[in-house]
Amino acid sequence: MPIRNVLLYVCDALRWDALPASVADRGVTFKTVAQSTWSPPCFTTLSTGRYPQQHGVLAFDHGLADGVETVYDIPGLDGAYYNKHPNDRLADVFGVPQDRRVSDLTEPFLFLERDLTTHTPYAATEATGTEAYLSTVGSDWDRIHREYERGVELSVDIFEDRLDELRERGALEETLVVFTADHGELLGEHGDIGHSNPTAPELAYVPTVFIHPSLSAEEFAVDPETEIIEQVDVVETALSAVGFDDIATDGVDVLSRRRPDPRGYNYVRVEERDVALYESESAWDYGGGHVFLPNARAARLAYFCYRQLRSATRHTIRDDWQTVLGRYVRATYEYGEPDCSAEEARQFIDAKVDGFEEIATAETTLDEETKQHLKEMGYRT
Repeated sequence: MPIRNVLLYVCDALRWDALPASVADRGVTFKTVAQSTWSPPCFTTLSTGRYPQQHGVLAFDHGLADGVETVYDIPGLDGAYYNKHPNDRLADVFGVPQDRRVSDLTEPFLFLERDLTTHTPYAATEATGTEAYLSTVGSDWDRIHREYERGVELSVDIFEDRLDELRERGALEETLVVFTADHGELLGEHGDIGHSNPTAPELAYVPTVFIHPSLSAEEFAVDPETEIIEQVDVVETALSAVGFDDIATDGVDVLSRRRPDPRGYNYVRVEERDVALYESESAWDYGGGHVFLPNARAARLAYFCYRQLRSATRHTIRDDWQTVLGRYVRATYEYGEPDCSAEEARQFIDAKVDGFEEIATAETTLDEETKQHLKEMGYRT
């Protein structure tokens, strides 16, 4: 059965271990290394198939580097980005409207939806911002977990609606459906909540489920039981499946060939006036990973103080501040049981970065409405 279309449904902040069985059972599920730990770089990777340093969008006030193509620009493929929430800065970055629905598209199409139901304030109420929510719940982790899980359930309901829309227009069996996430979420691990930093497995690993009647685990060149894939691979695989691999990506079509390395790469940089407050490079395989923090420890500690005193998460992380602090002190961290040493992981990262082209990141100015929207979501502006 031919695959003509792609529906890429992205749950914002859905961690690997929170994938519902009802979704996993629909297709082939891969443990996936997110290319960063917050939305701007991750959604841009999912829209370009490029690593963060290769597309240039590391923060909300960044724009695409010159010459970087998106999946919405491919001739002959009707590309659309959708987010029901207003003031989505990323739609401006990609230069596309964010209100087109599946029913509006002409086949063949690629439809990418960003769903924020799994983002703070989770399932509490759409009208409550992140800071108001966290100031109410504090460090009541049981409640936070319940409401996060309820948010996941609601997001899956929306996903089911999208499948119904495809079914109603007679396109479901000709569409590769991909259920995934941009990054994970901390829910009390390391004393912390939310995402962006500090880099940890709960943020770096996300699920990806490939769903189509013609696909089984045997169809893939990568073993979903023992091997990871990356977000760049998700994009390349989806485009190759519909025969529109015209744009250059950094990924591998995992339906046709194996990945060149068992590890995946994650990069995050939070900065102020070109100074890195938090920066990490990390390498992850199926069992675990190594995290390296190259920026100055003094900057990381200053950023930790900001988080304790002024950020939206301060209401939740103060009770266990020593544990939170522990993730900003050292320059290297190991998580789980990675299949390589820290030295081998460092060599993998260096080789990866050495292969990147030099690009110029475009910076833009956020309007006040967008700044307020991001602040309500808990971001620095």
